[in-house]
Amino acid sequence: MKNPLANAVAAAVIPLVAGCADVPSVSESCERMCERATSLYGACLAEWGVGWSSAGYDDADAHQESCEVWSWQTSELHGADTIDGICESRSDVFENGTCDDYSDIDWNEVP
Repeated sequence: MKNPLANAVAAAVIPLVAGCADVPSVSESCERMCERATSLYGACLAEWGVGWSSAGYDDADAHQESCEVWSWQTSELHGADTIDGICESRSDVFENGTCDDYSDIDWNEVP
């Protein structure tokens, strides 16, 4: 199963681990978005009859962490205001979203 969020995060984590830097915290709006994304994606995986490992994660916590890494990495690259706006928008979609809503997100695209 192709997982663009995991690929985007891997690109961010390797330099972080190599530099032994502390992981910065994420904004409340991005943390909320990640919680909702993880919840929705977990429901989708269950609907599709696959587990987290089939999606490239050890468990839901690993997806949450991956999402939070995406949040702070893209905040550093594109600015906190831009990414907070994206997080707020996606959070609204994920709150009552469908599996198609989750699958339609391009985690590598920053409008």
